[in-house]
Amino acid sequence: MPQLSKVIFDRILSVAPIVGVSIGREDDRATWRIDFKPEATADQRVTAQAMIAAFDVDVQAANVTVLTEIATLEAGQTPRRLREAVLALDGGWLAQLNQRIALIRARLR
Repeated sequence: MPQLSKVIFDRILSVAPIVGVSIGREDDRATWRIDFKPEATADQRVTAQAMIAAFDVDVQAANVTVLTEIATLEAGQTPRRLREAVLALDGGWLAQLNQRIALIRARLR
């Protein structure tokens, strides 16, 4: 699983200018800290804190499992199979793979 602090950092960075985040204990939000840049507004700070409060570690773990499953499917495809798909010699194999990946991706939360 990607490091929790990296996932949190990327999400918080999308709403507020930050220097970093610190996750003390995963199961204790009181130990989680956001280090804001000085230019972060009060609204940005509130939004970021709300994101921390709403963040679900279990959902993140489930999403990583789904993304790993997709990456495994994609990594298992040989260059020859991909070339055949591009040349339309694959008998619909790539479309079937895409449908399978779409079904797996639908499990993301």
